[in-house]
Order: sequence, then C-alpha cells, then structure tokens
Amino acid sequence: MRIIIVAENVSAYWGGEAILPLHYFRFLNRRGHDVWLVTHERVKKELQNTLSADLLARVHFMADTWIHKLLFQLGKCIPHRLNVMTLETLMYLISERMIRSYVRDKVSAERIDVVHQPYPVSPKRPSMIYDVGAPVVIGPMNGGMTFPAGFSYLESGFEKYFVRWARLCSEWANRLIPGKRKAAGLVVANQRTKEALPACCSPNIFCISENGVDFSAWEHEGNYRGNKEWSPLFVFMGRLVDWKNIDVLIEALVVVMGKADVHLAILGDGKERGRLESLVVHLGIEKHVQFMGFLAQTECSEWLQKSTALLLPSLYECGGAVVLEAMAMRKPVIATNWGGPADYITEQTGILIEPKSRDQMIKDFAIAMLRLIDKPELCERMGREGRKRVEKEFDWEKKIDVMEEVYQKAIDKYND
Repeated sequence: MRIIIVAENVSAYWGGEAILPLHYFRFLNRRGHDVWLVTHERVKKELQNTLSADLLARVHFMADTWIHKLLFQLGKCIPHRLNVMTLETLMYLISERMIRSYVRDKVSAERIDVVHQPYPVSPKRPSMIYDVGAPVVIGPMNGGMTFPAGFSYLESGFEKYFVRWARLCSEWANRLIPGKRKAAGLVVANQRTKEALPACCSPNIFCISENGVDFSAWEHEGNYRGNKEWSPLFVFMGRLVDWKNIDVLIEALVVVMGKADVHLAILGDGKERGRLESLVVHLGIEKHVQFMGFLAQTECSEWLQKSTALLLPSLYECGGAVVLEAMAMRKPVIATNWGGPADYITEQTGILIEPKSRDQMIKDFAIAMLRLIDKPELCERMGREGRKRVEKEFDWEKKIDVMEEVYQKAIDKYND
C-alpha cells in the first residue's frame, strides 16, 4: 500500500501518544509499504538523529506561523485542561489546515491508497483531514476520561463547567469540521472511547488497543535483582504533572520504609518536579528517592530491569504505555484501577488500587509494595504472566496486522 501518516507530534523522546505515529511509520515501512510521514518541525532534530536517511527522506516537516507562537504563549497563562480544549485545539486546527493542503497534493502526486491520522488520540477533537482524494483512517483514539469522585478537587469549579461545556460543543464542532464524519474508518481503543465519540461521526468503527510494545526496545535480560544498595527498588515512569499523583507514591514510600529498606526512582520531568523534590526533602528521605529526569527508552529499560515493580498512581491515564513496557520486561505493575491501566492489568500481572481517596491510596500502595517485597516468587510469577499477556495481546507486529486489515476495509468502503 501507499500510505501517508499524518501526526503533528511524532517522538520517541516524548513517549505517550506521540510515539504511536512513529511506530506505524517504522513498522509499515519495514513491511514493504510505501509510507510517508507529515509532522511538525519541532520534532525535526530528533527524527534527524534517529531515523535512517531513507526514512528521513519520506518525512515532511510543517513549520509554525506567528499565530501558533502567540497562542502557545497565551496557553501558558491558563489551566492545562482549558488550554488543551481551547488554544491548543485552535493551534492544532490551524496546523491541520496547512497539513491538509500538503496531503491533497501528495495524494495526487503519489497515488496514495490511504491516509492515516493516529494523533491526537482525543475522540472529541475534530479533524481537518478530509476530502484529500483518498480514504482517511483516524485513530486509535482513546479518551472519555474523568477524575475519580474522590479526586474531583483536582479540577476547579470553572474547569469542571468548562470541560462539560466543551464536550457538548464538540458535537457541533465535528459537524462543522467533518473529518470524523467523512472518515472511511474510525479506530477506538475501548468501549469508553467509542461512547465518547460525537454522534455525528462515521459509523465505520474498529476497536484496536491504542498502545503496544516494541519488543526490540523492551526486552528482559535474565533475572537481574540489582545491588543491595538499591534493592528493593520501585520505578515510576512518566511526566511529572499533578494528575499522575506522584506525591502518593512518595508518602507511601515513607510507610514502607518503616518495614523495609526501599527505594524509588522517578524517571521523567515536568512542572511538578520542584514541588515533589521539596516534599522528599521535607520528609527527610532524599537517600531513598532519585529524580532521573527524562531518559531514553534504553535507559528506562535498564531501570526497569533492576526494579521490583513499576508504580503508576495516575488519576487521568487514558492509555498507559509504560504499563505494557514494564510487563514486557517481566515486571509486575501496581497502578490505579482507573482508565487505561485497568484495561491492561489483570490480577495475574499486577495489583490495581482503587482511587477512593488520597489517604486510602497511600495506604493501599504501601500494602501492595510490601506484598511484592515480601513475596519475590509472586513478583516473578506476575512478571511471567505479564510478558505472556503483552506477547499475546499487545505486540506491535500484531497491531500492524490488524491495522493493515482496517486500511483495506477503508479502501474498499471508499471505493464502493
């Protein structure tokens, strides 16, 4: 097939949903399809350093205008979720209008079979990629999330009202901007996301997990237990933002330290880092917590390799690729029973913590950590079962098999 991947953000460094289009681009090219990638200039340096010359020649970079730069600066002055639903969405639509023009020309020049837009993953956000001369597939999308009832304080009253209003308006936005209405195929990660789609969207819906595992990057090498100084060791991987709930881990660590000499490695960076570092100092546990900042995948896999388990206390995690990556490394996962992690983790592969309240989560995370520390055979059994689960359900090669079928169905539908 001749395919164009459209995604404003494409990055292994950023991870999350930004890594998905990169995987599709690499795996599909590896299978012999003719695949082009259209993305933003902000990721140009990274892709120049990581892609082969042949692949890089198939990438087109779109640059910001002065309007993008102004909206970006204004977005720093308002709460994150409001920014995502307003100024970021406006920037995104301006970019997509530019991308759409390029894609239409590319479809005509290269006789493209299908255009795939895997980013962004929001089911509500409208798409400008339509009427480009080829069938369009959008997704996998993943969303429809809210905060657990016990943590509603993380949103101000204004934010709650505005989010509800914005979701209601998305129906009209998707009628006005008909990308998802005209798409030959919409791909969703789960039933929650399917229900979150605006009613006017295309009925051609397919269900595929958003995330997968590239086993070449996440491969366990034997039964490594680390050194005595950093064992037992728990690892958190992700952005340091408030909804990740990382302070719960730090306070749970204090509880565990009363019974075991335990350590926590925090892999990632973000605006919460300063506050979290101050909390660690206030609690006097600097020797037991290490902030590593953003790390490459190879470095993250090394930390997982020597860990007891991955911890993910997030309260707003639609996906949670780090869960699958830890399972691929034969590591159990302790995570919040909410959103994406609840879709991935079973009682055979990890421990899910109910998000009833902050104090309860601290207590339950501590109990779960002690359980794994006291029962190394349980860790090993969960690790084995986790690896089996990702091999069966979340291997990127198998995801590409399914996506190729979606492409063909979209082409057939388009040509009817």
